[in-house]
Amino acid sequence: MILTEEQEQKLARAQEILDYRFDSEHLLLSAITHPSATEGKSVKYSYERLEFLGDSILGAIVAAIAEALARNHAENVVVDPVMVATSGARLIGDDAIEALKARLLPLADVVTPNMPEAAVLAGFEVVDETSMERAALRLAEAGTGAALVKGGHRHDRADDVLVTAEGDVVWLRAPRVDTENAHGTGCTLSSAIACGLAKGLPMEEAVRAAKDYVRGALAAGLNLGKGSGPLDHMWEY
Repeated sequence: MILTEEQEQKLARAQEILDYRFDSEHLLLSAITHPSATEGKSVKYSYERLEFLGDSILGAIVAAIAEALARNHAENVVVDPVMVATSGARLIGDDAIEALKARLLPLADVVTPNMPEAAVLAGFEVVDETSMERAALRLAEAGTGAALVKGGHRHDRADDVLVTAEGDVVWLRAPRVDTENAHGTGCTLSSAIACGLAKGLPMEEAVRAAKDYVRGALAAGLNLGKGSGPLDHMWEY
């Protein structure tokens, strides 16, 4: 099947915005290439999975990021796979998920999924401590770094489990902070872990420090506007 003019325009626009050329190596993550099926078209490839040019173009973006990380020998790579909304709805398509698993996770020093995201990546339901630990082990074994499965989706506790690159299992236990203002908690945690690693902290210490920081930011009780507000990132100051 040949790319339509509209699809060609979408691809060209994506390449322009990202300043990146999606060649066959990256497109292969999201589509099946058929060099012989172009039938004189000016485009180089045709695809059977045209949804790539819609939501699944994220798969090629993931591949481009992974290539840049590898090319620049990036260190202290923390992957927070923002894949599943609080409502349970998926935020990215299957192609992007497969690209994330195949290209980005192997480069991560630590991956930090919540329970629904861990379920998608591990391939089984994650609903309790046993399945959390099993998922963290699965993700750590699949990559080259650590895996932190966050338990914030549980209603009674906020216990997380870390499996290090060496295979050690570490539970980080804490009660939930009673607040409605928790917007950006996962992003804050992953950023704080990256900061700790950049400062030279060992993985477990970096994760513990980040968790303590996030708990403090939640407990500070910042209350801005309506709805679920942000954490108080300046609570220590």
